[in-house]
Amino acid sequence: MLEQQLDKIGIYLNKRQANINQAIALVRIQDNNSFNPIYLKEIIKSSVGQFNLNRLKRPVARANINLEEISTMQLPIPQINKQTEIADYISELRNKAKQLQEEAKEILNQAKATIENMILT
Repeated sequence: MLEQQLDKIGIYLNKRQANINQAIALVRIQDNNSFNPIYLKEIIKSSVGQFNLNRLKRPVARANINLEEISTMQLPIPQINKQTEIADYISELRNKAKQLQEEAKEILNQAKATIENMILT
């Protein structure tokens, strides 16, 4: 059976009210001084977090996890300064990956234009 990765995780930092639907879980951090939200997002998206989420899924036609089950997740939570270090490093890697993807896309576009020019001339 294929495991579905729950990689649609976001952080909402705005003070304004917002609406979500029943297919989205809202998790509030009680102690903002002890948890870095970017670290928590990344750890949940990691293989460690996915393992924990998959462990909680009930074997039904469409796997669901309720908020009570989410609250039982066991995640490694280092000191806040280490969380921030990890979150910053991951953000840096993601930014670099995005930059490389954009550069690769530009190279492919240039190659395509060169090939089209070679064919047409």
